[in-house]
Amino acid sequence: MARTCVGTPIYMSPQVLKHRQYTSKTDVWSLGVLFFELAFGRLPYTGYSEEDLYKNIAKGPLQIPECSKEAAELLQKCLAIEEEDRWGWPEVLEALFGKYNGQKPRGSTPKNGIFYRDEPSTPKVNPSPILKPEVIPRMAVNNYLQEVGQEQPQSDRMKS
Repeated sequence: MARTCVGTPIYMSPQVLKHRQYTSKTDVWSLGVLFFELAFGRLPYTGYSEEDLYKNIAKGPLQIPECSKEAAELLQKCLAIEEEDRWGWPEVLEALFGKYNGQKPRGSTPKNGIFYRDEPSTPKVNPSPILKPEVIPRMAVNNYLQEVGQEQPQSDRMKS
């Protein structure tokens, strides 16, 4: 159990905000905040101070916008206020990448994770580019304004 308090408050777990002991599940909270922010473009909780942030977290259950049931479960379990209700790393990794049935060698593909899709393989296609830029010599100066090269040097020294 750790007790240090370092980091950006919006990503801190309630345990860190209240200066209580915490486990590695506090990092799962931070990851949950990051997932929420990436998925919905906003933070799950805000506040003007650490105390205000903690009060907003403690107010009640997290309101998750519409998303897949798997994503909602991941967010609920990563952002559980109490550590004993929060997922640990094994559960997070299983939800994201799927579970192996038994020990499989490295490089095996897990099944049924959020980022795993059991779809038939599609043929590789080389689509033609939408925009094909004109290649110019590396040292070409065509893109510079002509006026820039005609300016007279200015002294940057202060006049006495």
